[in-house]
Amino acid sequence: MCRCSVSLLVLLAGISLVGCGGSQGPATYPVQGTITFDGVPVAQGQIIFRPVDTQLLPQAVNFTDGKYTVRLNAGQQAVSITATREVPGKFDTSNPGEQTPVVEQYIPDKYNARTELQIDVSKGGQAEFNFDLTSN
Repeated sequence: MCRCSVSLLVLLAGISLVGCGGSQGPATYPVQGTITFDGVPVAQGQIIFRPVDTQLLPQAVNFTDGKYTVRLNAGQQAVSITATREVPGKFDTSNPGEQTPVVEQYIPDKYNARTELQIDVSKGGQAEFNFDLTSN
């Protein structure tokens, strides 16, 4: 790589760092909780928080053993929860010589694609939101 290319890369990296150093953005608050499905902690999955205020970005967090921790902006948030599991005895054999277990999204749509879940995050307010999901 020529000397001028290296100099250009260093200059561009410096400019991008200067742009990141200013504002801290909106305040965030710690939120935690548990997620159960039919009374059992969900082994692993993802929980997504989508602020009603479209100026704010959604937050997605992977969780294990039904426990999650995240920092969120204050305000109303729609919550989506997804989790997959292997379907016993079903395999994808479309790749010759391979058997890949088939997985399914087992959390009902009312908790993800058509979520009915919402929370309201406030400064100094409730910091724990538990989700007791059911198959019905």
